[in-house]
Amino acid sequence: YSTGVSSQPYSVVILDFNNDTQLDIAVASYGTSHIGVYFGYGNGSFMNQQIFSSGFNSHPFALAVGDIDNNNLPDIIATNNGYGNIDILMKTC
Repeated sequence: YSTGVSSQPYSVVILDFNNDTQLDIAVASYGTSHIGVYFGYGNGSFMNQQIFSSGFNSHPFALAVGDIDNNNLPDIIATNNGYGNIDILMKTC
């Protein structure tokens, strides 16, 4: 699965992000400054990447997941090397 031209994927996490009991993949794309999520069909294949921008030249580097807002749904947390900050994607998937 392509993460895009010059995307430079650095980190992945695997979890059921959309609560459909199928595993999904989130990717930190350093080169294109976005976080991509591939929603799984449950048969080893995935939908096309859904892209979430982390800001111009943010360069997301590492990903983690957790229920930050305590709603029993996973949130994605990304460290941004370009800005020296983090992004939290809550209930985006």
